[in-house]
Amino acid sequence: MKHVFYRELLAETVYTPTEKIIYSFLIYKSIPLIDGAFTSDGTELDYELIEESLDDDENVEIYKISQRNLAKVLGISAKSVYNSLEALYFYGDINKEENTIRISKELFKGKHFPLLVDSGLKGELLIFYSYLKNKSEYFGGTIDTFKYKLAEEFHTTKIAITNMLNRLYRKGFAERLNNGKLKIN
Repeated sequence: MKHVFYRELLAETVYTPTEKIIYSFLIYKSIPLIDGAFTSDGTELDYELIEESLDDDENVEIYKISQRNLAKVLGISAKSVYNSLEALYFYGDINKEENTIRISKELFKGKHFPLLVDSGLKGELLIFYSYLKNKSEYFGGTIDTFKYKLAEEFHTTKIAITNMLNRLYRKGFAERLNNGKLKIN
């Protein structure tokens, strides 16, 4: 099953990393449920139609999945899934009574990258690694790392970026090359 993470959520400081992962997953799975979401031949999403439907109402039918299955699919504990969903209900991003999820037009139009759940990483480190892996694919598996730039993109500090990079080094997901570039494994 494909998992994605919407880059717009990187800027959200209210959500925990687990809430961001769950919210992103549910958005990605709910978009195809919009009436007429697919082109007439049914092979791809009709982004224009979806964007128009989000103009009227940002709340769309939510993808139905049990909390147990959501935990299993995303590799998150059942308690964390429960707490994250409760927070998303509280913030109004998911309406439990109407079975809808809020999808902003900006988020839908924004970029996303594959979330590498099978890596075994969790939370913020999973998001960070998935982002770096996606970014590095364009450059043959390596990237120039400017911690200040990564800190801006993740709305965090250079120290936090350094800590996450060090954790990735220890786990074998990244290594520093002799030329100073970062190789993402």
